[in-house]
Amino acid sequence: MHRKSFISFASLVSLAIAINITSIHAQQTIPPDKQKIADVKAGKIKQARASWWGFDPNDSTRQLQAAINSKVPVLIVDKMPSAWIVKPITLVSNQKIIFQKGVEILAKRGEFKDRGACLFKAQDCTNFELIGYGATFRMWRSDYDNPKLYKHGEWRMCLELNGCSNVNIFGLTLTESGGDGIYLGSGKNGPNKNIHIKDVICDKNYRQGISVISADNLIIENCILSNTKGTAPEAGIDFEPNYPNEYIKNCVMKNCIIKNNNGGGIAMYLPTLDANSPNISLKFENCKIIDNPYAVSITAGGRGIGCPDGNIEFQNCIFENSWTSAINISKPANRITCKFENCVIKNYGTKCGARISPIIFKSQRKSQVPVGGVDFINCVIENANLNNNPMQFIDQGAVGLTDIKGTIIIKTHDKTKTIKLTTELLKKWMPIKPRFANIPYIKLNPEFLKPLTTTNKHHLYNFGFAHIRGFGRYIIYANKNDNVSFTIEHFQVGHYSACDIPVIITDTHNKEIFRAKAPFKKQTKITFQAPKTGFYYITIRPSQNAIRIINCTNPINLICPANLIQSAGTFYFFIPPNVKKCAVRVGGGDNAFENIRAELINPNGKIVDSIDNISAAYQFDINLNKQHTGQIWKLKLSKPKNSAWEDHFVNIFGIPPILAPSQQAIFIPTK
Repeated sequence: MHRKSFISFASLVSLAIAINITSIHAQQTIPPDKQKIADVKAGKIKQARASWWGFDPNDSTRQLQAAINSKVPVLIVDKMPSAWIVKPITLVSNQKIIFQKGVEILAKRGEFKDRGACLFKAQDCTNFELIGYGATFRMWRSDYDNPKLYKHGEWRMCLELNGCSNVNIFGLTLTESGGDGIYLGSGKNGPNKNIHIKDVICDKNYRQGISVISADNLIIENCILSNTKGTAPEAGIDFEPNYPNEYIKNCVMKNCIIKNNNGGGIAMYLPTLDANSPNISLKFENCKIIDNPYAVSITAGGRGIGCPDGNIEFQNCIFENSWTSAINISKPANRITCKFENCVIKNYGTKCGARISPIIFKSQRKSQVPVGGVDFINCVIENANLNNNPMQFIDQGAVGLTDIKGTIIIKTHDKTKTIKLTTELLKKWMPIKPRFANIPYIKLNPEFLKPLTTTNKHHLYNFGFAHIRGFGRYIIYANKNDNVSFTIEHFQVGHYSACDIPVIITDTHNKEIFRAKAPFKKQTKITFQAPKTGFYYITIRPSQNAIRIINCTNPINLICPANLIQSAGTFYFFIPPNVKKCAVRVGGGDNAFENIRAELINPNGKIVDSIDNISAAYQFDINLNKQHTGQIWKLKLSKPKNSAWEDHFVNIFGIPPILAPSQQAIFIPTK
């Protein structure tokens, strides 16, 4: 018994000594092996270990970068007692880097202050490989989201490739970046070419799991893209060119899992491409898109002439537990053919119930051609609510829908029904409304405006009910040397983070005369002195969040189009004497469940038209056949009765596109 106790005690002492030795070793700096480095330089060695260049547990940037810069054909990054802590690393051509199992490349905390600083970056490199089964690239996502520590940015990638070719990326885990797990951009050599990404995990990144800006011959297989959260779009993968000459060509994604991303699963945002851009070719095979707000979103130029051709295909994919709709399509029917073959939609609308359909088509506000061009081949919708149509059309451009064909299979608990998508059935599900009356948008010209009245009753200029999201522009009137004052409240929408945003004051020739900042989640009083009598613009970009203006000293109007969120209140607008026809257009947000209620009120206080619970654009047409001396009308917005209320918009046609918070604040045309 005593012997057993003694042995146990001795074992504990030995273990403690071993742990202490390991701890000491982990803190030691390993010097470079000069002879081996010389042999690599002389070309005697074709395979090297990164540790030959040394190791510093506090910062191994110099050592790892020197190992890469040696251009040894094969470089093994060996597992050390602690992580390789580094600042931004630059990759080179003609090199295979193998990260041993258990290796962690860790971004040095407190560095990466440049908003474009990446953990690894390759610029116009060729013929290289990053192999890392069981290895991890890790950054500090929560730090980059803290405005006290970092300037806000969305470009601190784990791995960025620009204009690279013949690249293999296998087995790595890329996590907690301040941007994307992997970013594929363009370079001097054009798009990335011949890129193979396999067995990779992109988890907990800030903006996207993977962003594909420009790629020709891209294969992504057996990858997991998950838990993206931080700043929009927050998708698992986003195909989003920046310029018309960029490529989304011969891109294949297969056997991948895309799950639990805060923005969505697969996003294809292509409006920057035009009819002269290279044709799109994208294919998704045997992918599972699970527990995302949406599974697939396809957006391309709504004007038709501004959209490339090509094809997008989904085969044997599963779209499961989408919070809203599973598939969202907004593209011209005559460009970019889409096909969904043997795909399955399971349990859509998990966070918005039966108010939405699993498949949504949408026209954009500036669309000029019909939406559509999609073929569904034996696609299954499981656990569907038969009281809700499988497809829904949000027609914000009043252009119609065409060329939707194929078959879908509806499965409920005890029934299976095969439906052929005929023109008659689609019209029943998604009635096409007539095009809006062709009333032109009148560009605002402040030279021909004047205030209806001037008063020092500041409460009449309170625009607090109008919550502007994304972008807002106001016009304000002041006399020379007026100390113009207003308060900006910069508030959060949902979970979106933000930094201070600029508030820019310009004259009517867009010459900047004053600039201030609106800190996030605060009210900020802004004051400037008007250098002359007249109108001034106020421009603010709250991005995903929102602002409102309160406590304004001078008459102020909101310039349309206006993107709003939960803005209940009454807008006033003036119809000049010479105008017989004008229109006000309203609509909900980008999602089918973001609706609006609106009432159009004439000068006598009568409600002449109203709508409720609509997301698609609706146009109030105003026809004045009798002569008049100018009329003040009202647009009242409020929460819809039976649907969600978030984003919505307002635009005005045929008259100066401005809305006032009161009758006394109205600006009227002088000609």
